[in-house]
Amino acid sequence: MKYQLLLLVKYVCLTNPYPMYNQHKVFRVFELLRLLRTVPYFTPNELAEKMEVSSRSAYRYLSLVEQLGYPLQKDERGAYFIHTDYVEIPLSMKELELISNWASKEVDHNPVAKSLLKRIQSIPAVPPK
Repeated sequence: MKYQLLLLVKYVCLTNPYPMYNQHKVFRVFELLRLLRTVPYFTPNELAEKMEVSSRSAYRYLSLVEQLGYPLQKDERGAYFIHTDYVEIPLSMKELELISNWASKEVDHNPVAKSLLKRIQSIPAVPPK
């Protein structure tokens, strides 16, 4: 999941030059990921209501989550979900270092980069095996 989330942050930050808008979009995707793992499952219209966006935006967010590699599934009534047994792929230390370097350069004018850098710095260092 970390890899997909970092791809999401990069995508959102590069596609919109307004940092606060980017931050809200990222938070909505995090909220959507939480809702997709919640029982009962929600239809796109229900997701839109919960996320306080239009139905069209809910479909766009679902599409974005799917493009990021999350295995979305749909039940018989059209409600979307992600199985709770979905395995998340961790990032390597080299990948974290590259992302950290990017975020360090963006931290002064991008609140998402600042938040990302703070989260990366909170990851305990694990010595290689």
